[in-house]
Amino acid sequence: RLVGSEMCISASFVFIRFFCIPTKLVVARATHEVGTLGIDARKCAPGNCIAINIQIAIKRVHVSQLLRVIDFAAIWLILAAVTGAIYLLDVLLWARSRGPGTKPSGPIEISRSFFPVILIVLVLRSFIAEPFRIPSGSMIPTLHIGDFILVNKFSYGLRLPVFHTEVIPLGLPERGDVVVFRYPEDPSKDFIKRIVGLPGDVIEYRGKVLSVNGEAVEIEPVGLYQSADPRHRYATEYQETLNSVEHGILVNPRAPAKDFRYTVPDGHYFAMGDNRDGSDDSRRWGPVPERN
Repeated sequence: RLVGSEMCISASFVFIRFFCIPTKLVVARATHEVGTLGIDARKCAPGNCIAINIQIAIKRVHVSQLLRVIDFAAIWLILAAVTGAIYLLDVLLWARSRGPGTKPSGPIEISRSFFPVILIVLVLRSFIAEPFRIPSGSMIPTLHIGDFILVNKFSYGLRLPVFHTEVIPLGLPERGDVVVFRYPEDPSKDFIKRIVGLPGDVIEYRGKVLSVNGEAVEIEPVGLYQSADPRHRYATEYQETLNSVEHGILVNPRAPAKDFRYTVPDGHYFAMGDNRDGSDDSRRWGPVPERN
């Protein structure tokens, strides 16, 4: 049984370990400065470097694959509810029946020790900030694969964990914002893109030039993009200004243009990656619902 300092050490380990694991989350806002928040996590981002293979019935199951199907927000909510209920019952009922100096039983002692930690982690991850690791190259040159960022959880309003119901509206996405959202075709996956179109906007993409409501978005050439990745061998980097937000984009002149014109419906947002020819975004699967 864990007691005393051992219990405190274990509780601290739970706080550090699970606060650093991204969960299935939510719409979150980041400004054009989000790129400066990322750190090079290619070696090993805290809580994410999970590469242990477990052999079960001669099959190898990667732990990171298991994490993709587990909703940690739901687990934290259940743990907080269970330990909190035991803690409350002990304070109101059970503690009175124990004699002076009598220690509580194992489950009660564990609940009293871990409930504050679990509650703090749940509040931090649900309403303040959540770590997020960049999973793909769709946001190059702004964000790179493995970059580790903190996502602001309250810029677009406070939402209940697991249910994603907005309880306090605080703001709406703007053009140029980098957002993390639940993928419309599979809400169990998180995507990160840049908002280029608001509800009612007319979005055009012709000759690899983005236009919003009939006005071409200003771009300035930077030069040939320097990368060891052969997929970016011919890519050109530009500086794009969208709603006064300056950010880099990549354009591959050898990739098909895929011109289109689209009117964003009410309650939705049009999202694109900064890697314009290497991003799976609203051009294929449509706009992002505000609730995502």
